[in-house]
Amino acid sequence: MANHKSALKRNRQSIKRNARNVHVRSTMRTLVKNVRTAVAAQDKEAATTALDKAIPYINKTASKGIIHKATASRKISRLTKLWSTLWVNYIPRKNGYLHIPAKKPLKKGLRPLFCLQLSLFFVTLIRSAQPGG
Repeated sequence: MANHKSALKRNRQSIKRNARNVHVRSTMRTLVKNVRTAVAAQDKEAATTALDKAIPYINKTASKGIIHKATASRKISRLTKLWSTLWVNYIPRKNGYLHIPAKKPLKKGLRPLFCLQLSLFFVTLIRSAQPGG
């Protein structure tokens, strides 16, 4: 325990700030969870309103120094990307939306290999099209 007057005051301040930071961080996590649950339920309006509340609060949390600004940016990016999945597989029509099933994504390990094979294919194609090649 602190003995000096300044150390006692510092301890009181840190307890107050810790309580405030815990509250703000908890509120931020709740707002993030609200966006995730709305997206999981495929509720576009609720997801949009939850995202509109979450983004400024995450930025405010970062500006206060409770979380790092890169962490805030990453959270916002991931939430926005998740929110945008609500519209990815739908094409607007006169009467609502036409659902198109999503294609199965390539595995992460295969994607660079596929791109390399594709680029090598085009290089050989271009070389064979050149005169004398």
